[in-house]
Amino acid sequence: MTRIFSALIILTSVVAVNLGPVAPAHAALAFDFEGGSTVVSVAGFTSTFGFSFTATSPVEVDSLLLYDKGADGWQDPGSVLVSIYPDDGTTTPVSGIQALFSSAITDVFTGDTPPGGQWLEIDITDTMLAAGDYTAIAEGEIAFSEAAPVDVISVTPQSGLTYGAPRYALSAGNPTGDVLFNTTGYFAPNFTLVTDDQPTNPVPEPATAALLGLGALGLLARRRRRRTA
Repeated sequence: MTRIFSALIILTSVVAVNLGPVAPAHAALAFDFEGGSTVVSVAGFTSTFGFSFTATSPVEVDSLLLYDKGADGWQDPGSVLVSIYPDDGTTTPVSGIQALFSSAITDVFTGDTPPGGQWLEIDITDTMLAAGDYTAIAEGEIAFSEAAPVDVISVTPQSGLTYGAPRYALSAGNPTGDVLFNTTGYFAPNFTLVTDDQPTNPVPEPATAALLGLGALGLLARRRRRRTA
């Protein structure tokens, strides 16, 4: 029996080594920015705020973000649609990469704090973006209480992305330019990416490891009974 318990200890140690430590799930902010002023839409019009970017290699999007000025929750009475479009003027967003924000959305992305506010977050099904050109767009009436950051000092993209140019229009859809001719994009929308240290395969829970150990104990005991019979 001593051999059985010794073998069990060795086996469970091996299982523990193989199962952990496991890197925690982690999502990275696509575009970090510093500084800047704020801009609002024209009252009574749906505006589109955003920026273009290039995926230099395939990336995986796992949530969409909306800038919340003052970090006090969404104060506008209306809603804002955040999407990623191909950067070709098409009116159809990338399938699966769209989310509607309103005052009911209270989840916050805690991996980064933008100047003067926070990022409200909606998780989406992980969706691959192929290498190519895109726009990140927020559509809606964004009032003074929730102005979009613009004219930022610096933009730092995640690996696999490059920043492009501002996008703004006094209409819904996917603008190909900026009617205000700003030098940087409007960071009302943003998104997060799945990173290399985020597990992509299910990891057995501790209870699973315990069951493996008990199964091994039963198997060893059965073999011992056979030898002594």
